[in-house]
Amino acid sequence: MTGGASAPRSPNLHLKRVAKYGSSGGEKPKAIPRASSEQMCGHINRTKKNALSRIGRARLPIRQLWIAPSFWEWFDAEEALHDLKRKSGGKTLGEHIIQMFCDLRCSERPGAGDVRKMMPTKKHVWKLHPPKSRLYGWAVREECLAIIYGATESATKDKSDGNISNKKRDEVIGFIKASKLTKHIFMGDYLALFPPKAKPST
Repeated sequence: MTGGASAPRSPNLHLKRVAKYGSSGGEKPKAIPRASSEQMCGHINRTKKNALSRIGRARLPIRQLWIAPSFWEWFDAEEALHDLKRKSGGKTLGEHIIQMFCDLRCSERPGAGDVRKMMPTKKHVWKLHPPKSRLYGWAVREECLAIIYGATESATKDKSDGNISNKKRDEVIGFIKASKLTKHIFMGDYLALFPPKAKPST
């Protein structure tokens, strides 16, 4: 949010708003809130700091992003996200996820290939595609996503336990219903969720 106005509160206590942060190439992230207990956040915060330090220029958040504690519990417990031997493009998978969160909050418009509505689209569940992992959630309103669960790409390809992506989709729907958030579902497509900005007249 910009202009100094206070940001709307989360529609439900199950969701925690991502901190407003920017980076000027190495500064410490400001006031990143804990999604659950203090104990679970040690290497998450280090991952955030390392990822933010690579952005290389100051960026101000222009939209909100909500994260459920269930996501951070997965993020902390999934060893593959923090394995230095599994780096992709010089970053751990966890750093790529944090970079995507930065882009979602700060970019003029997120890449359409990285944010996709799952089938069937009438369920209004969205899937995000950072490198080698998948994130699942829904659109709360225009320019605002809620992220609830995650999975590694390799897990989604392993069909021995059924279709993981479909299970995560159904779990997101279950989360919405259990949290009584069915009135907070934005039903538009990508262009409605992230509408193109009007070009300045010349």
